[in-house]
Formats: sequence, structure tokens, C-alpha cells
Amino acid sequence: MNVVVTLSLELLRLPTRGRLALVLGALVVSLGLYELAFPTTYLGGVLMVPLILSAWLFEWQGGLLCFAIITLILGTSFGIALGNTFWSSAWFVPFVSGMLCGLVVCLAVGVLRHVSDALQGAQHKIVRAEKAYQLEHTLNESRDQALQNLNHELLTPFTQIQGYLELLETYQEQYNAETQACFLMYVRSGCEELLSLIATALESAQTPGRQQPHLSAFSLQHEVQAMMAHFEPRFRQDYRVKLDIAESTQVYADPHFVRQI
Repeated sequence: MNVVVTLSLELLRLPTRGRLALVLGALVVSLGLYELAFPTTYLGGVLMVPLILSAWLFEWQGGLLCFAIITLILGTSFGIALGNTFWSSAWFVPFVSGMLCGLVVCLAVGVLRHVSDALQGAQHKIVRAEKAYQLEHTLNESRDQALQNLNHELLTPFTQIQGYLELLETYQEQYNAETQACFLMYVRSGCEELLSLIATALESAQTPGRQQPHLSAFSLQHEVQAMMAHFEPRFRQDYRVKLDIAESTQVYADPHFVRQI
């Protein structure tokens, strides 16, 4: 049964010329076999093959056209062979019953083809819906991950700005002007980093997809030192960090992505 269904669906993938050639070939062979056996044997069953093929490959319209051609050819053949006696001969009843049976088969196969097309259309819609769901699910995951990353990245400059401002507010009298200016420079750096992150987020929102890196050559030591300046001031006071990177070390990358790492 599975082989028949698979073969039937494969026939629908044939081009129009291939389908037409198949139906015409089956029609010629069936009529040839019928005429060879006539009038000794009635082989009306072989004529069902082109009817079924035409109704399946070209829907019920093609089946009715094939039915009309077969009826015309057989009627002409009987008229030539039997003349006026055909209507009262023993061949009349098999001819009429065979034509009615062929018509029913033709319409039934046409309905089956219509149902098959409807099922395939529904299956394609389900597949498209599943793909759309998977795409939406992937986009939602990417959006959630992007928001999570953005939240983490925004927290760093916020912490830097808040930390240095708290130090200036709490211990302003204990720091000299040079230290206060240094703290304000760190605050400004944090604000610039914050603005850069916001601009990047807005750019990503306007142009969905993977963000393209902006490559440039820069000093890795300078970039790491700039990132260390974003650490919370109290952390920098309590812990001593030793940076072992040569000043001449240059990298060719996107500074923003390097800071993320």
C-alpha cells in the first residue's frame, strides 16, 4: 500500500509533458489490447488504466476528457463492426455498463486527487507554521540573550559611575584635586562607555541580525587598562591587579567585542 501511495505521489511530480505522454501511452496500449481481443473477448477493464491515470494526473477534467475520447473511439469501433445491429446486440449492455463504471471511476479518482491536494496543502501549511514557530522561538531566544548580555554590559559602566560618584560624595575632603579629577575622568569614561553600549543596542534593534564587527588596530594593554578602570573603586582599593601585557602588543579586532570578553 505504501508503495502505491509513494508511486502515485511521485507521478504528480512529473512535468506536464511527461504526464501527458504517460496518459497517451497508456491510452494507446489499452485501446490496442482492447481492439486485439475484440470481438472475441471484452477487455473493458484495461481501459480503466488511462482513465485512472488521466483523472489522477490532470484531476477530474482530464479524466472526463479521456473518458470522452474512449467513448468516442469505442462507439465508432462498435458502429463500424456491428452497424445498426449494435443497439440490439449483446455488446450494448457491456458497453453502457462499462462506460458508466468508467465514469464513476473517473470521478472517484478525481475526488481522491482533490483530497490529496488538500491534504498536501494542509501539510505544507503545517510545515511552514512549524518553521515560523521555530524561527520565532530562535528570535525570542536571541532577543532574551541579547537583553541579558546588554543588562550585564550596562551594569559595568553604571557600577563605575556610581562607585566613583559615591567616593567623591563621601570622601571628597580626603582626596586632593588631582585624585578628584582622575575620578571624574573615570566617571566620564563610564558615561562614554554607557552611551556606546546604548548606541550599539539601538543599531542592533534597527538592523536585526548578527552585529558586524568594526575592526581596527589598537593597543591591548591600553584597552585592558581602560576596562580595569571600570572596576568598582572599592574593589581596586582592596585588590591589587598586576597587568602583564607588553605595551607594544597590538591587536586587530573590534574594541567593543574585546571589552565584552
